[in-house]
Amino acid sequence: MNVAREEIEACVTKQNFDGAQRAKNRLDELDGIMIGFTEKLKHFTQEVRFEKNDDFTLIKCLSIVCELFQESPFKLNCDRLHSLVDNLVIPAVKNESEIVRHVAVRALGLACLVNLYLAEIGRAHV
Repeated sequence: MNVAREEIEACVTKQNFDGAQRAKNRLDELDGIMIGFTEKLKHFTQEVRFEKNDDFTLIKCLSIVCELFQESPFKLNCDRLHSLVDNLVIPAVKNESEIVRHVAVRALGLACLVNLYLAEIGRAHV
């Protein structure tokens, strides 16, 4: 959508009004698609409102993360990895349960082995 907006600005600057109109039509189509996705997402989030935060669920999720980091045949470097660490592993390191903290520290260590950037973040939280 940002590309379409930039294209509109560029066309208007060059006084290419036909190109600007085509870009505007494409932007309107993308807006419609985005509204459709937003409506579907609202429906989906209304169905799934509860979140499990018990120790068993956290340990299970952290164990899956540990396996992911151990079995990864390549070095992961992506936003999902950072999001996983930021949203699951680091809060679990601060958990009250000793077992959850132990598995979270293991997951954080494995994440640090996979990615140097995460090693720098992990050092600040442990």
